[in-house]
Amino acid sequence: NCLGSPCAFGCSSYGSEGFICGCPIGYHRIGQGHCLSTITPPAYGAYDIEDSA
Repeated sequence: NCLGSPCAFGCSSYGSEGFICGCPIGYHRIGQGHCLSTITPPAYGAYDIEDSA
């Protein structure tokens, strides 16, 4: 559960012992412990911006 969890942006209990951390504003969670920015323009979402100039 979330009691004593290291989550900085909220927490959701997962199963009997586990927990999943939340994400800061502007991000959404993909899998356990991973956050993906939703601020990046969709046109560059799947590409490295450095290489697309």
